Order: sequence, then structure tokens, then C-alpha cells
Amino acid sequence: MDACETTSRMSAYHDGELSPELRRKVEDHLIDCPVCQEALASMRGISAMFAAMPGQELTHEEMGEIQKAAEAEIDQTTRERSLLRFAGGLLAAAASILIVCGAWWSESGTGTTVPPQQMVVIDNPAWERVAMTLKVDPEPVRSENTALADARLADWMLDRLSGGNP
Repeated sequence: MDACETTSRMSAYHDGELSPELRRKVEDHLIDCPVCQEALASMRGISAMFAAMPGQELTHEEMGEIQKAAEAEIDQTTRERSLLRFAGGLLAAAASILIVCGAWWSESGTGTTVPPQQMVVIDNPAWERVAMTLKVDPEPVRSENTALADARLADWMLDRLSGGNP
């Protein structure tokens, strides 16, 4: 059996939901299309089976219970959605604050600003830098004063270790 584009309108035709113009077009189409005829016959058969089933009327109390259960479910769903919306908004606000603080912190460096005239640069001796970082410094360019100070320090250390006077 080949597919037909009009088959999608059979349910609306069967339920009487088509405009008069569309209804006439579908009826004209049904004359020559066995696919749509079969689809309509199937829908009519299902409707007839439901119509033939014995039905039981619901009492007002039963309808009220069904309505209360449906309203309770709707209320629960609404509360859950409200909570999710609130949590999403709170998460967005926290993310925004984190982004702004991160940008501010990166702009300000470490967070403390020292005016240039108050900065003091301390040049630690090479042995101290190696002892603190456990990384060997490249050989620094030595000036005469540095070499003299290192020699005096070495002499002092030697005197102290050998038991000499300060």
C-alpha cells in the first residue's frame, strides 16, 4: 500500500473538524484513494468498538476526586518548576558575581597596591635563593663589591667555624 498525503487529514475528517471546503476535497479524494478509504474505515471501526463498550457514569464525588488529584499534580509540578527557576536564577547570580570578582582580581594583581616610591627590592644572596627554592640560579654577573662582600662573608664564616674571634 502506498502512502498518501491526505491520510494525515483523515482523523480531522472523521471527527468533523475540517472546514466545509476541505471536507469536500477530502470526500472527492476518498472516491479514488484506497489508502485513505482504509484509514477512514479503520478509524470508524475503532470508534464503533468504543461506542459498543458498556460505559459507567462517574458520580459527582468521583469526578471531584479526579479533579482534586489532577489539581494536586499540577500544583506539585508548578512548585517544582518554581524551585528550579529560583535555583537557576541563584546559580546565574553566583556565576555573575564570580566572573566579576575574577575580572576585578586579575586587574588588581594580588589585591594590594604599593605605590612605586615605597617598593623595596631585596636581592637575596644566591645561596639563600637556592636554599629557599631548591633551584640553582644561573651564574650572576658579579661586580667588584659583590665579590668583596662574598669574600668577607666567607672569611667570617671560616673564622667562626674554626673557633676564631669575631
